Amino acid sequence: MRARAQRWLSRPLRAGAAVVALTVLAVPAIGAAWSKSHERVTALLELLNAHPFTTGLVAAWAAFACLQTHRRRAERQHAASWLASVPVERHAVLAFLRWRAAVLFIPPGAMMAAILALLGWAAGRNVRLPCLLLGLGFAAGAIAGWRSGARASADAAATLPRLRDRARTPTSAAGFDALRRWPFAQLLASVNPRQHARIVAAVLLTMPMGIALSVAVPLLLLLATGLGAAALLQALLATIPRAADHLRCTPLPPTRLIALLSGRVLACQAVAAAFAALLGRILGASNGAALTGAVAWLLWVGFAILCAFAARYRPAPLRAELIVFSIVLLALAAVAPRLLLLALPAIAGWQGRRAWRA
Repeated sequence: MRARAQRWLSRPLRAGAAVVALTVLAVPAIGAAWSKSHERVTALLELLNAHPFTTGLVAAWAAFACLQTHRRRAERQHAASWLASVPVERHAVLAFLRWRAAVLFIPPGAMMAAILALLGWAAGRNVRLPCLLLGLGFAAGAIAGWRSGARASADAAATLPRLRDRARTPTSAAGFDALRRWPFAQLLASVNPRQHARIVAAVLLTMPMGIALSVAVPLLLLLATGLGAAALLQALLATIPRAADHLRCTPLPPTRLIALLSGRVLACQAVAAAFAALLGRILGASNGAALTGAVAWLLWVGFAILCAFAARYRPAPLRAELIVFSIVLLALAAVAPRLLLLALPAIAGWQGRRAWRA
């Protein structure tokens, strides 16, 4: 009985300890960031007060794109699962999907409004109208996106027979080198060009009217590069557990699996980081800032891949682990950047041991 009680209390205690630890790390990080960027935050709040309706429009656009994509993906997943054959009424399924979407998207929207209100209170600015329009725009965009995503978009048209025959493998002797193309195939299967187009349109709406073409074009190229790099990383993180499950019984060493799946992706990420650093330099960033941003992204890509291989046989908590590690690393970068030289190798070594034992 005592052991059962201890097991029952272990999870809430661990969750509470994690929340307390993240709060202790986040508070000094926010304080340090506030002390270093007080003038920039004040200028941002003045810009939001000058354009409150643009803030609401961007929030509505982002909520519309996210909820529409989420409902379409959720309905496809339900239609492809064994639950689709269960005699459950459609309104019950929609109620569950609606509740899950609310749990996923309402807390980030409320957090954005709370952060904006907290920044306004700390800077002594009145941000009631931007907060109100942000909440109204988010709610309106979420409702419209949910209703618009009721009908799933049609699948992409099949390729031409000539192209399909060229890509077809006539025999089973393809070899393990075909794993190099798996993340890119996953990227093509999961990418949503409409959502990316909406993000670019929202950025275009937020640009001032008199912006120079020499600034707008590199900014849009930087945004497109970031979206492509993030989508490729997400595709690789989704591919790693599937490849591990399919290849569990094959005589493929872990180092070979890591090299096959992530080698070409890392090369593409390096090219994207170098191009983003070049665009940042064109936009006026210093050489140190552009190089630091590119190196930080490559380090995060490598760390995320290592975490994915460590959790390849239980990929469900991977997203939570990456969020926790990102908060910890950002807190250390804001409070004590030198500690990153000790913390990052230690966490990476721990994840490497987990990946090898898995």
